[in-house]
Amino acid sequence: MPTPLSSILGGASSSAQRRETYVLTSSNASFPIPSWARGGKGIVYVTGCGGGGGSSTSTGGLSGAWARQHPLIIPSGATTMGLTIGAGGPAGTAGGGGSTEIAIGGTNILRLTGGTGNSNAPQSFVSPSLWGAANSQWRSIAPPVNSSTAFAALFGWFQPGISIGSGWGGQDEASGGDGPFGVSWNAASNAIGYGAGASSFNGAGYAGAPGFLILTFVEGL
Repeated sequence: MPTPLSSILGGASSSAQRRETYVLTSSNASFPIPSWARGGKGIVYVTGCGGGGGSSTSTGGLSGAWARQHPLIIPSGATTMGLTIGAGGPAGTAGGGGSTEIAIGGTNILRLTGGTGNSNAPQSFVSPSLWGAANSQWRSIAPPVNSSTAFAALFGWFQPGISIGSGWGGQDEASGGDGPFGVSWNAASNAIGYGAGASSFNGAGYAGAPGFLILTFVEGL
């Protein structure tokens, strides 16, 4: 079992309701669910994002879709989670970032879509998706705000009650998209942090920032 962040930081668990937090920056096909969070009553709160898109010589990349303390119920019988961490898009090719995905008990649950690496306009976005079991496909979730400006999208990241949202483009075609966990950095630099798309700068392309996950398991009462 991986070491929980709460143990590393010396945090104390409640005697009434246990919780453990894990930070992941690489994929894990069989991440163990704590035994006390199993049985159909536990919840995992998901924070993280998909990888940001890379930039070409003239076009920036979008940021990846994101989640902030988004709750998922752990189904009864599930003992492991399949976790895929999206890579940042490559530099120089306007390549898209990889999606960060979660499967519980072998069933797809949540996809935080990676940012695209082309046609980066301010009104562009990439949506997160939930798995529709009825016809076995990913179903996109609408972006948190409907606006043509990345500045307005920033406020969408912090609107009360929003726990999941779309990645966005920059202020113009060459700018990378910022995200809740990273910035594009409009200079000769790869995107910084997690999930941000890269900017095109002085005719050169750069790499998008990778995705990540923070999982907080909470015991069901």
